[in-house]
Amino acid sequence: MIQIDILKQLLHHQDTEAITNYFETFRPYDLAECIEQLENREQVELFNKLDPVMSAEILEYLEPVMQYRILSYLDESMTSKILNNMSSDVVVDMMLAIHHYQAEKLLILLPEGYNQKIRTLMTFPEHTAGSLATVDYIAAPNSWTLEKTLQHIRNIGHKAEITSYIYVIGNKGSYLE
Repeated sequence: MIQIDILKQLLHHQDTEAITNYFETFRPYDLAECIEQLENREQVELFNKLDPVMSAEILEYLEPVMQYRILSYLDESMTSKILNNMSSDVVVDMMLAIHHYQAEKLLILLPEGYNQKIRTLMTFPEHTAGSLATVDYIAAPNSWTLEKTLQHIRNIGHKAEITSYIYVIGNKGSYLE
């Protein structure tokens, strides 16, 4: 169980390495629950010390308004890195939960291609198949060898929401039947 007192002590001593080592022993869900108990200032201080990948994993378990509040206090570079490591459906949920102007401030921090995918997902009505879709999947051309496909999975698998399926596509990115 995460000891909030230990975490506050680590924050007080500004020991980034100790914080990271401490956090690596817990699941993102448990860390999110712990972070909810911190003051706003402490939350921001903590996310400034964490790796963007770990930050994204933790943020995914927080409510959208809290996600935004934390991200809005980080510098744009860190916010951009974290957003790019969050799954698309979580980013969409956050964008739809916050004010339009707040969402626009975050959307401009995304790379153009990802920005367009998020904007497209935001157009689907709530509780429809489109609103539940994700753009975070793994695909491999049918011409790749098994070794090349496995290397691709190792390189980008952490970014995909679901790695249970690998979609095999044609040479021009078309779906194969």
